[in-house]
Amino acid sequence: MYDPTQTWDSPANEPVAKEVIVGFVCPSKFAVEDKFGRFYTDYVMLTGPGTFWRAEKPQTREKIIAGESNTLAVVEAWGLNIVWTEPRDADVTELPIGINLTGEGKLDSRGIASSEHSHGTHALFADGRARFLNENIDPQVLKALTTVAGSKAKQDD
Repeated sequence: MYDPTQTWDSPANEPVAKEVIVGFVCPSKFAVEDKFGRFYTDYVMLTGPGTFWRAEKPQTREKIIAGESNTLAVVEAWGLNIVWTEPRDADVTELPIGINLTGEGKLDSRGIASSEHSHGTHALFADGRARFLNENIDPQVLKALTTVAGSKAKQDD
């Protein structure tokens, strides 16, 4: 039903955006929609220079200096209020490095990761393992987890 020749928010694609995709919603919460009835996704890729996802494709294993088990790929980020058809993810160069940071409204969070879970959020690492990240994680450690280089020097795109 999605028309790739139209923008994600075009009237032609609105019926698709109003569909709930169960896999895009955290099982422990209800699906949330925007003022137009389009549903949000709870999961986003971390993007930006040095991240696992760059140039719309993942890094190769050889480029992941920090190791796949130490590199974040996808995070729970319900507070970013991203419609599931919207081509937007959590850009680590544009968002504060933090979990469950206060936003403008009750369901908003300005950090790279957020959830309704107490004290943290879920994240998927490059090795395919999901883990719960505590919201009190040291920001420097969280920043290192967002990059393929970890705490080492900045990784080239």
